[in-house]
Amino acid sequence: MEGAPGSPSHAGIRPSAPVLLVVLADAGRLAGVQAVLQRRFGSDYEVLGDTTSADGSARLSELTAAGRETALIIAGRRLADALGSDFLADAITVTPGASRGLLVDWAEAWGGDPEATSDLIRGSVLGQFDRLVFAPTADPDEQFFGGISELLDLWARRRHSGFEAVQVVGERWSAETHALRDMLERSSIPAVFHEPGSSEGQRLLRQAGTETQLPVAVFHDGLILVQPTVSDVAMAVGANAEPADTRYDLVVIGAGPAGLAAAVYGASEGLGVLVIDHDTHGGQAGTSSLIRNYLGFPSGISGQELAGRAYRQAYFLGAKFLFGRRAVGLRADGEDRVVALEDENEIRGRAVILATGVEYRRLGVARLERLVGRGVYYGAATSEAPAMRGEDVIVVGGANSAGQAAIYLSRFARSVTLVVRGSSIRETMSEYLVRAIGASRTVAVLTSTEIIDARGDQRLAGVTLRDATTGLTEERSVTAVFILIGAIPRTDWLPRQIRRDDHGFVLTGGDASPSRSRPQGSPAETSLAGVFAVGDARAGSTKRVASAVGEGSVAVRYVHDYLAHLAEDTTT
Repeated sequence: MEGAPGSPSHAGIRPSAPVLLVVLADAGRLAGVQAVLQRRFGSDYEVLGDTTSADGSARLSELTAAGRETALIIAGRRLADALGSDFLADAITVTPGASRGLLVDWAEAWGGDPEATSDLIRGSVLGQFDRLVFAPTADPDEQFFGGISELLDLWARRRHSGFEAVQVVGERWSAETHALRDMLERSSIPAVFHEPGSSEGQRLLRQAGTETQLPVAVFHDGLILVQPTVSDVAMAVGANAEPADTRYDLVVIGAGPAGLAAAVYGASEGLGVLVIDHDTHGGQAGTSSLIRNYLGFPSGISGQELAGRAYRQAYFLGAKFLFGRRAVGLRADGEDRVVALEDENEIRGRAVILATGVEYRRLGVARLERLVGRGVYYGAATSEAPAMRGEDVIVVGGANSAGQAAIYLSRFARSVTLVVRGSSIRETMSEYLVRAIGASRTVAVLTSTEIIDARGDQRLAGVTLRDATTGLTEERSVTAVFILIGAIPRTDWLPRQIRRDDHGFVLTGGDASPSRSRPQGSPAETSLAGVFAVGDARAGSTKRVASAVGEGSVAVRYVHDYLAHLAEDTTT
């Protein structure tokens, strides 16, 4: 437990420095990797090493008990007493915030060794590590350092270390505080939260001049907002466009994957683009803790990070955004398409793309609905998960989003119960998630089960479950319920002239207007010319992130065709 023979000295390291733990079976190789890490990262981290899974696990427990933080755990593919991926998976229960890398040689990853390939596929499918790290082969080896830096960045983002753009004071179980926490987390805005009874919370409340009006947001530049809305915060951090700009080439309603893709392609091709969303960027996909099947991300990517990258890409291409603003009406006014907002402002666009997506279906349990934001959450697993450390929680749903939430919550919660109305999750969930849930020690699945009641006053205290097969009920004490079921399109605000199917999904192309004779009509255009629908809200769409991105991208071409047609009409 003192490190491998020949391991580098740690003289001068701060006693509280975060730890980089390396676990490799070969003591000589371990010493070499430690030495490389020490040279590059030794001034900020303490580099420790062990040669077995048992010693590594004991080390992590000792560090945690001593109040030390482990930033990164690196393990070899095969240890003397365990698979490295199994060791990394078990480490989550001790250090849920640490990043995990599996150290491999090139030959192990691509050399055609069936055993190595099986190990890597299994660990990847089960989500046992965050990424593969290729062992250093040169001095310096920048590919190796790049992989380590990515993992340390992931750790830093999980713990919200570094610059704090805003400090929020609010009650933990307040719906208003939850709304701000969820928005800031999914928007990747560096923020820290304080209970009003804490010393820092008291100090900030005195600074704000209030003790009872919560939540309070204190920004890095001294701005103080008392009981702010999502729109107020977005304006304060510079995310929202100036209200004076009211006419654009293209207005995109919805900032999920489809809307963000439309914004990227529209802005990159010279269109003046405004994106409007009632919440923040990411949509339903933004609440996914890890998307494993999105092209180009072999280790997966969180919905929050994917949406954040797309938002920054669109922003720096010139697209503008209005967050926290809900569209409540849409009409034609000559060549303009006018979007009415709930604050009575209007935005004009020459064309509109509807990318409003869907929202989770409500359970309809009255006592449960009264506790939304106070232990009951529709989506939002990523923003609330760290607060579930050591708690018992329930996830309701049988599709991929519910499976992803359950796996992510298992990093923090003592137990996660997946409650599914159907008889199996295999029919509705991707195989990689089914396998990950089956391998988890903290996730249990209850099929043919539903929540029929809840208890709790100021916050959720427990629920009543009913087995649909036997009719038996069970009282269960839980801290939180995360509900991710079904999909209802956000289209009830649209005018009657935009045709929808019986479920509210927007009809496009020939389905929207079978008698359309204008040749410029496109597969994405609705029954109102100049208005297009993409992504989950469109009837017949494939409800996947990748397909939504594709639809949003291609729709911009149809917008160009439509605008060209308008120009032709003007000149003739």
